[in-house]
Order: sequence, then structure tokens, then C-alpha cells
Amino acid sequence: MKRFFKIIGIICTVIVALLILLIVVAAMNSSDADERFTPFINEAIPKLASWDRQPYQDLMTEEGFSALSDNQWNLYLSKVSRLGHLVSIGEPEQQSVVSSSYTSSGSSVKAQYLVPVEFDTGPAHITLTLIEQDEQIRIHYIKLHSDLLLE
Repeated sequence: MKRFFKIIGIICTVIVALLILLIVVAAMNSSDADERFTPFINEAIPKLASWDRQPYQDLMTEEGFSALSDNQWNLYLSKVSRLGHLVSIGEPEQQSVVSSSYTSSGSSVKAQYLVPVEFDTGPAHITLTLIEQDEQIRIHYIKLHSDLLLE
């Protein structure tokens, strides 16, 4: 019976050690992702707020950009351009990060951020899903949230 409890104790210790290791690795990947993604976000948002289609095409993944047709892009940009001129960008808040999924094309990191922004028409938020692959960051998904867009 004593041996049984010893084995259970060892198993529990190993499980706790693995959980701690996973938490440490996740925390390291999270802060590392912020260091890479935050400068990209701060550079990309002013370009996107020009409301021209070309910066979206340049900054987005091919799959993300081609999710909308030409007519849908025109409608989307026409609608969001009502937000006006970008005044300021707040601190990007990481919502999630999934890192190092190994594929045939190498490893990738996917992260989602919520970014508070201020336009001359008022406050808004931008949800960005970013993908880093081969040391290149691209936007996979973007959505603007503003009361003005609900009108």
C-alpha cells in the first residue's frame, strides 16, 4: 500500500511540473508575441485608416483579403470611411495567441488583438487576427467596432 501512494505521489508531482512548464512556455510566447506584433499593429493601423484598398491588400494574407469580393471591399471601405481620420491608437490588448503550429511551410504564430482607437468622429475598437510565418507578419482578419457603424 505504501508503494501505491508513492507511485501516486510521483505521478502527481510529474503532472504539476508539466502544468507549470506549460504555463511558463505560454507566458514566454505571449510576451514574445507582444514584442513582435505591437510594432506591426502601430504601423499598420494608420495605413488601414487611409480607407484605401491597397494597404489592406498589402498587409493582409492572401486568404484573408480574398475572403471578400471587389464589391464587398468597396462597400466595406465606404462604410468604415465614415469613421473619419485617425486621431490616436491605444495599447493593443492580446486576446489570444496560438504559437508554433508546425506545417509543411514551417512554423507560425497566430494572435488576436483588440486595439482601442480614436477617430475624429469618436472612439472605436479594431479586432485584428495576425499571423506570423517565415518571420513575416500579416493580417488575416480585421473588424472595426464603432457605434457610428451601427447607424
